[in-house]
Amino acid sequence: MAEIRGTKKLDKMVNDYVKKFGCTAELGAEFCYWHDDEIVDYSFIIPVPSDEVWKEYVKKEFNFNLTNIFMFSLLHEIGHHYTMDFFTQTQQDKNDKMVDKIEKVLSESDDEKLDKAMYLKYFDLPMERIATKWAVNYYRKHRFSINRFYKKLNKELKKFYKINGLLD
Repeated sequence: MAEIRGTKKLDKMVNDYVKKFGCTAELGAEFCYWHDDEIVDYSFIIPVPSDEVWKEYVKKEFNFNLTNIFMFSLLHEIGHHYTMDFFTQTQQDKNDKMVDKIEKVLSESDDEKLDKAMYLKYFDLPMERIATKWAVNYYRKHRFSINRFYKKLNKELKKFYKINGLLD
């Protein structure tokens, strides 16, 4: 298997950014938050089908135009870091069971309307909703610094794609 080059610099940049929030980051297959380890997984993969539904949800529920899916996803996971302790273990377990049910339906579905309904149900779970609300509030207050960081990150990301033969 070919080595993926250039991940160390990207990982350092993202880690330097999330360090100020009291957690660490690591490149993974998708965005997620590991509460026990205080680790945010992030990803540079292509958009997923739920992204467009999430944009609609955030616009409708928070009157916020989600334009940078990478940064918003990163902030959403950091939002979990800040808000996870608002929930009891029983509430977290209940949330996890609902996530499992939603993921099961999604894995067995090929119906776009059902998929959208499941994504919306997921986004509206209390733990997801509060992390999204945290991200919206943070983004509104720090848009300039977020965009400045992303501009630097995107420059390095383009180099990463180029050295791995993903850009001409």
